[in-house]
Amino acid sequence: MQTNLQKRRGFTLVELMSVLAILGLIMAFAIPAYTEYDHRVRRTKVQGTLLDVSGKMEEAYSTKQSFNDTHTGGVPNTTFYTSQSGQDYNLTMVTTATTYTLTATPITGGHQEDDGTITITRAGVRTWDGNAGW
Repeated sequence: MQTNLQKRRGFTLVELMSVLAILGLIMAFAIPAYTEYDHRVRRTKVQGTLLDVSGKMEEAYSTKQSFNDTHTGGVPNTTFYTSQSGQDYNLTMVTTATTYTLTATPITGGHQEDDGTITITRAGVRTWDGNAGW
């Protein structure tokens, strides 16, 4: 003779609902944390790109003694970079003979749309969304 415990197979509805509730709580915390992390990574990547281009600008200036001609070395004087997916930032450069400003502007409708503009100048002044420093 079999008892009720031996016939029981699978999970009850209460057990399944408990698991779903726990997973829901985990997701409620995990998704916003991951999204914020993703924004920081993309922002850091574009900041690194700005620093890299800034270094190349200084390198070109050391030979040409002007920033106006630096774009002929492979860095155009307008929009010169978008992310691999094309959905993060447009990078632009404004040059004079002795100064430059590099600006990363989030693409409207992209992942970083609400992130704010990031800039660096020849003097080393860095701003993010109008605030000093990054």
